[in-house]
Amino acid sequence: MIKDLEKIIIGWPQQLRKFFLAITVIGGLPALISLAVFLILSGFYFKQNLMIKVAASSLIVILLNRILKRIFAKERPISDYSKRFKSYSFPSDHAAGSSISYLNLAYLVCQYWTISPILLYGAALALILVICLSRVYLKAHYLIDVLAGFTFGVSCFIIISTFIY
Repeated sequence: MIKDLEKIIIGWPQQLRKFFLAITVIGGLPALISLAVFLILSGFYFKQNLMIKVAASSLIVILLNRILKRIFAKERPISDYSKRFKSYSFPSDHAAGSSISYLNLAYLVCQYWTISPILLYGAALALILVICLSRVYLKAHYLIDVLAGFTFGVSCFIIISTFIY
């Protein structure tokens, strides 16, 4: 079933390629680390420890995911796009990193503004889903890599937001 779904995603129209190339950048390590650094600096400037905790937890989960990649050492799918990457495939950094980072951002916004949590978490999950789909569509990951990264990131968010924040 997962392989069938993967084939469907990969078979989507070629016109979506530019869209997915743009979206995948939002879930990449440079974007996620930049977001974390921005939150840390903002946290120090505004004396908001929660911002620092949120950013630190995102960075820790991203680091843990990188360690998991080395442990599992699963090769990426073979494609012109994936040739540029030197890291392993499982679990997806984009999926895990964007899951923890954008859910953390939604959590943070909920703490400071009166915006519907359903709307914020829904928007975060929609963005995460599109980022995850981009990785499969571009053949940077197998669907199972993305599902594992997503599960890891969301699980870490639930644990951290329940017991640490």
